[in-house]
Amino acid sequence: MLNTTRRGVLYPNPDRSDRDDIAVHIGYIAAAVDVDVLFNQGTDANRLAAAHQASGGRFWWSTDTQLLWWDDGTTWWQVQTPQLSVPNTQVANYTLVLTDSTKTVEMNLAGANTVTIPPNVQTAFPLGTTVNIAQLGAGQTTLTPGSGVTIRSYNNNLRLAGQYAMCSVIKRATDIWWAAGNLVQ
Repeated sequence: MLNTTRRGVLYPNPDRSDRDDIAVHIGYIAAAVDVDVLFNQGTDANRLAAAHQASGGRFWWSTDTQLLWWDDGTTWWQVQTPQLSVPNTQVANYTLVLTDSTKTVEMNLAGANTVTIPPNVQTAFPLGTTVNIAQLGAGQTTLTPGSGVTIRSYNNNLRLAGQYAMCSVIKRATDIWWAAGNLVQ
């Protein structure tokens, strides 16, 4: 377990071996900021159907998407969990899925390939979702918008610059995404 002397907050093990203790860890954080906290887990659909906690202070672990959420009393906010940012290596053209959130999609192909960002009606990523994309193989990776999707990037660059280049895509609105990183035309 990792410790910090600042306010006595304890953090989970990087290898996630103490996952069963996550409610305790969140309790330590809540005690440090003096907030009443609830911790729930279940599917993302159950989270969306649950009533907001009147004064906020609820964490929710979505067991199907493996995302952590914070309820401020009116809105659910995704909590970035970098320890979950594990690689998802692909060897064919690929379309992003919900479980790619906070992960790195590695494209390991010898030839040109695409990563498609699906429309919201197909895959409803929460606003603010971030997905990292890396070109692991020699084949150039191109970001491709699904039907009705807009990808905003500097100079409309949507191709990774070469092997080992990376970019991030961030959902800004229903079918609008930002793309930034080692991108070229």
